[in-house]
Amino acid sequence: MLGPNEDAFIVRKMHLNYTELLRSDGGVIKYRNKEIQSLTPLVNLTISENHFEIVQVMVDYDVVTVAWLNTIEKAMTNFVKSNPLKFTSCSFTARESKPLLKCLLKLGVSYAIKREDFARKNRYTSELLAHLFQSLKDSGVRWTTFNTVK
Repeated sequence: MLGPNEDAFIVRKMHLNYTELLRSDGGVIKYRNKEIQSLTPLVNLTISENHFEIVQVMVDYDVVTVAWLNTIEKAMTNFVKSNPLKFTSCSFTARESKPLLKCLLKLGVSYAIKREDFARKNRYTSELLAHLFQSLKDSGVRWTTFNTVK
């Protein structure tokens, strides 16, 4: 969407100095790239897809068993399924060994919201992490977190 009228276009071709935009009626408009930058708002809807994120957690090796992984995965899958307006899917895997007898776990989650909705995404991430940490705590595990990987 481009400009104050929020006209929708499809980018047909980008050149060094100008961009060709396809109108909904099939017409083509050429804008100098400098002009496009001055038209606000400029919203790129192609990046407005559902968002996927991975959260990493390290746990002690001695707790990582198939039964334990299944328990945590089930808890997280049930949480995601019980919140269909917030999440669409999740995956939970033990990925690699780390120093000090730690195992790296990765929880991947797909959000049911668009990328630009940062406020809701951040709140949903907080809820997801709270549930993950509670599930780990309930299973008697101590953990170490990493920054979120995108």
